[in-house]
Amino acid sequence: MSNEIPRVWDIDDLRHSLDAYKRLAILLCDDMRVIRALMEVTKVEEVDLIAKAVIDIAETMGRSLQIIKTMTEGEFEKNSSVSTIFRLQSLSSRAISYHVKKVGIQYLFVVFGDLLPNLLANDLSTSLEIDPVRITGQDQKELENTLEHNRSELIRVTQIIFDRITSPQMIEMMPREVRVVCHCIASVCEQQGDKFSEDDRAKLVGGFIMLRF
Repeated sequence: MSNEIPRVWDIDDLRHSLDAYKRLAILLCDDMRVIRALMEVTKVEEVDLIAKAVIDIAETMGRSLQIIKTMTEGEFEKNSSVSTIFRLQSLSSRAISYHVKKVGIQYLFVVFGDLLPNLLANDLSTSLEIDPVRITGQDQKELENTLEHNRSELIRVTQIIFDRITSPQMIEMMPREVRVVCHCIASVCEQQGDKFSEDDRAKLVGGFIMLRF
């Protein structure tokens, strides 16, 4: 019966295949021109798959930080506006997002694990809706009072969340890998000279934290 089962792999085939993958991994991680080429040719529909593969290989080879730095520099070269950097579905934005989420998922549980359930149970008994179109069944005066109340509540709850994120304890616990990416973004901004202001730098780092992490 065993003779009827086709032999797809033998040990030599497997060894040669592993050697080929190892050489590919070394090439990918040692020559940043390969990373830059991937950033240019990867199609939108393949971005997530390629991004995950690159980061997984880089982490295995211990070269993730170098590749993140190269991708960050490439992102700035391809996009000159604060409104588009790390906001498009590019290989660099998806790869960096995948990387920081992998290393930071436990940190997010620490930051929000007890805060959000408490807010939902104790502080969000009323709506925070501030779009008048979505509030129905009220006359103009009632609607104005409801909107004012909801705006105040939204600001209060947002401040609680913001204070938790920016507390010294939470900042101290932020994973090193996330800090490195933030530093890399700020450093590339500085290297651009007057192209990006101090305010732009803060927006880019903050936008990365909120959108990609």
